[in-house]
Amino acid sequence: MSKADSDERRSTAVPVPLRLTADLAVLVNETAVAVKLSKQDTMRLALERGLAVLRQQLAPDLAA
Repeated sequence: MSKADSDERRSTAVPVPLRLTADLAVLVNETAVAVKLSKQDTMRLALERGLAVLRQQLAPDLAA
């Protein structure tokens, strides 16, 4: 994806609130702390890659 495509995608994005189960919220919080990202950035990456893949790639200690 080019930078122009990325900028266009961001400018048209509309914030959508997400409701997470308690278990998923804990996993997102643990992952965010482990990879030193905000919860929002962690959720964006998790939606793109999958939370399990994100944990495996960026926080292998948590993946086990």
